[in-house]
Amino acid sequence: MFELLDSEEKIGGYVLSEKYFVFTKSSSDSRFKIIVKNISGSTIFTSNEEKVSRFHLVDDFLIYCSRNEDFTRIVNLKTFEVKNINQILYNLLPKSINIFENIYYSTNGSKDNLVYDLKTGKVISKLVLDGDLQLNEKSFLLTKSNNNLTKYLKPTFEKSWSIELGNEINYIDFDRKEKAGEIKKVYNWENKIIVLTKCYLICLDSDGNIQYKIRFPDLLRAQTLVIHENNGFIYNYHDYVIIDLQKGELIFHKEIKSFKYEGKEFNNFAQDLTFHDGFLLHSVNSLGFSFILAIKPGTGETKWIKRITNKHINSIRFHKDKMYILDGDGTLYIHEKK
Repeated sequence: MFELLDSEEKIGGYVLSEKYFVFTKSSSDSRFKIIVKNISGSTIFTSNEEKVSRFHLVDDFLIYCSRNEDFTRIVNLKTFEVKNINQILYNLLPKSINIFENIYYSTNGSKDNLVYDLKTGKVISKLVLDGDLQLNEKSFLLTKSNNNLTKYLKPTFEKSWSIELGNEINYIDFDRKEKAGEIKKVYNWENKIIVLTKCYLICLDSDGNIQYKIRFPDLLRAQTLVIHENNGFIYNYHDYVIIDLQKGELIFHKEIKSFKYEGKEFNNFAQDLTFHDGFLLHSVNSLGFSFILAIKPGTGETKWIKRITNKHINSIRFHKDKMYILDGDGTLYIHEKK
């Protein structure tokens, strides 16, 4: 169970590392500065710019850009030396798919997209891809264009394979009419590509061949998947599903429509599923209240419930023994495990 330790208001976004807590904080006129605190909680850097819109942290290097400038800054948090990249890195976000380790892959649709080293600011190479970036791994990139997936090999960006999944993911909807399917998310697991759509989960091998396809229960429309070891977990609104990714089988399905808290019943519209410390945790926003629920992965049984705020919960993250919850008003709640 977690207990509230601290809170921070007017937060736009944040990132945590072993050394730093980096966040954007708004002033009275809703302009965001970026602030860096060290592990002891002391502020070591505050930006002069008040319109910071994008940022990322790589080791001891803070990279950010402001809405009223046409370049990107790199700050060495040890020496506070500043370097500039003469381009706005539009996908410079804490969990951006465009970044692998210290390398940024620019994919904003231009024929002159570049690959940058975020520590030095230097251009490494040019990059031309078809579609939107979905996976950025050590040895390859994967893009999506409509329902077509394409794999590119690093460091040459040679096209390895491409597959069109449109006919594989169409489905019969509640009105008994056929609807076009949509790829929601793509995951890299055990040298395989796991493709999540509204009604199906598809597994591709490293060469882009379909290994298996699983149809979800009729009422389930998947949004996200959590993978832990050999299992994939989906919890969308009332439906909780477990898939054995190795065998390609749906092994568990349970409807969890509501839960009780202090004698009152709430609809269990599960969101933000994440795996931590042996439990699956998710947020619920119901009847003007927001909660975090922890469930046992194998059974879907609720282990504990904690009311957080009256506002919508935007995200749940964990770092060491702390849980960080950001709500819709920009308040960051920091909880410590007890």
